[in-house]
Amino acid sequence: MKKLILIMAMIITQLCGWEINTHRAIDRQALKASINLAKFVENAGIKNQNYDDEWFDGYGMTYLKYIEDGEEDGISNRKWKQLFIKVDLPSYQKMIEAGAILEDAQWPANHTISESIKQGDGRFVNHFYDAQDGGRGLNYLGFQFQNVLDWGKVGKGKYPYFITPGLELSIEPILLSGYDNDYSYDLAYEYFDLAFSLKDTSERKRYQAKMFVTLGHLMHLMNDMTSTAHTRGDAHAEGDPMEVWGRGGIDGKVLIGYRIVGSKLKNYLKDNENHSFIQTGVNKYDKFDDFITKEAEWTSTHFFSKDTIFKKPKPSKEQIKKVKQTDELGVFGGVKKFYYVYKNSVDGIPKGTKLAIHIESYTTLSLAATVITKDWMGMDDTTKFKGDYSVLEDNAAILLPRAIENAKNFLNYFFRGSMKVNSTDEVVSVINDSNENLVASPSVVTFKNGTLKFYCDDENDNRSEFHSEDIVEVTTGDEIASVAKDTLYAEFKDKGCSTGKNVTILYDGTIGSERGLSVIVISASDIIPSNDGGGDDSGDNTDDNNTGGDTDNGGGADNDDGSENGDNNATDPTKDPNKVCVSNYFKYYGDGKIHETLKKGDKDAELYSDGTKHQVKELQEFLQAFGYDVGSSGADGWFGSDTESALMDFQSANGLDADGIVGPNTRDAMNSQNCYDK
Repeated sequence: MKKLILIMAMIITQLCGWEINTHRAIDRQALKASINLAKFVENAGIKNQNYDDEWFDGYGMTYLKYIEDGEEDGISNRKWKQLFIKVDLPSYQKMIEAGAILEDAQWPANHTISESIKQGDGRFVNHFYDAQDGGRGLNYLGFQFQNVLDWGKVGKGKYPYFITPGLELSIEPILLSGYDNDYSYDLAYEYFDLAFSLKDTSERKRYQAKMFVTLGHLMHLMNDMTSTAHTRGDAHAEGDPMEVWGRGGIDGKVLIGYRIVGSKLKNYLKDNENHSFIQTGVNKYDKFDDFITKEAEWTSTHFFSKDTIFKKPKPSKEQIKKVKQTDELGVFGGVKKFYYVYKNSVDGIPKGTKLAIHIESYTTLSLAATVITKDWMGMDDTTKFKGDYSVLEDNAAILLPRAIENAKNFLNYFFRGSMKVNSTDEVVSVINDSNENLVASPSVVTFKNGTLKFYCDDENDNRSEFHSEDIVEVTTGDEIASVAKDTLYAEFKDKGCSTGKNVTILYDGTIGSERGLSVIVISASDIIPSNDGGGDDSGDNTDDNNTGGDTDNGGGADNDDGSENGDNNATDPTKDPNKVCVSNYFKYYGDGKIHETLKKGDKDAELYSDGTKHQVKELQEFLQAFGYDVGSSGADGWFGSDTESALMDFQSANGLDADGIVGPNTRDAMNSQNCYDK
């Protein structure tokens, strides 16, 4: 039995669709184009998150290390499968690319064929969906594997089985097709939840990375639904023409190893990057299954694969005509070459698109002239007409844009739910801010039968849930929930959370017809009632006359006469006639306009639209003047993490609560140091 397993394992390593670099290039284009993905990372506050140290579960190495280093030396000496693809920046985009690569990868696994040989898994045997045979998965050498929908959606492993009548023989659990898939659609949402709800910050970060990597795995599966071999039950163990062409096959010789990053298809994508390459308005679906099944059906019924030319109901001979290209005939015979092309435009595919090459070889050496015909896709498998990749180029011109569009629309679907927060003096309102134009219909972004949870962090970034709301049904643009600040803040304080941290709002329930999640991160100051002093970082803010804290209106309520209590009766040095202040930021200008607070995320372009000055930039200049580092970008007018850190250092040095927010107390402290007596 082990001999059979080893033979099977060696054969199925060729069962790939798009070449691995092409997967990466397709999905990189999709990442750039996904509006909902960009909005998600912005709302979640993780746009610039670093995932350099995140581990690939079960394989003892980081995602980035594997992608850079490939399979470890000495593992059955199969170095041809090494992936010398450098992922330079450990960003969320690169995590998605990691998944797109690793879904086809063969990495060291925890099970063995023998003591000396470890066998990588066989994820790729589960990448098939024969749309013209009931969605059947790969059937090869009598073994039936699960289809891509079973593999990608739920991820429950099924051992392949031998289908000879009267004999049921399951392959031993050597191939991962017999193992559960840790990177399935259902689990992607589980990782989404854990990425924002877990107590420990390092665990949250780990699951953020795993969520993004899982999306890459899923996008790879969707890419394969625009690969003809994968949608027509074509095992292509000897190599698929499109894959060989994409990898850089020359005269029928596959260049061993995946070291060729600049493959033909990757360059094809690059060449078309600035053209109208990505289609719009097609294949927006209202449930996950359709991104697999409907794309597979479209590909299967419109194109051939190498071993299925005219062996499926579609494309039909009625749709296609044979066009002579050239012939070479002599006394003893010769060769005629034709293209199979579409007679008319079909579902957006242009008239004349090439689908296959037909060769007729004539010989008159025998007593009776014979004709040998052959249909092929463009591989160099004849002695004549070498290097004709025009069929593959025509296929790629249609299928590559479709692959990008499908992957992009899937990302828009996965992150279809979006929220925004309106904070008034007394109430925090959460709004369904989803974009119905990026999905199949407005109903796809309706929140219903879910829970809205509020999380806060303590000084050590330990996260706790402090409030929740049950949600029935909310269409886009409508209010999901409205909660009194008094209620939120009281529960917030009970958990011992820090006002210098953020509040994470997480929805988990149904969005459209399937499970969906949405997250938005706001400043803790946004939930503090206007009649509260803002409090210190311990969360024990029971005194409205608190001397610390710079959230909201900072040091307490205003009296009717305009003076402030709860702020140690601090005065504004800029109004002292006996002082001169050198910083324009800290003055009150003209009509008295000045922002109550400045906090992380603020930027001048938004702040001075109402007539105020470049306050963030001048804050940064002040901090720099007093020796605080605001980051490599210097005084750029953007209140980011480096500016926040510098401000907190200033606050600590001056006996203030280090909440990273410029309010009345901090502003007065700065003015007192930035002014001198006349």
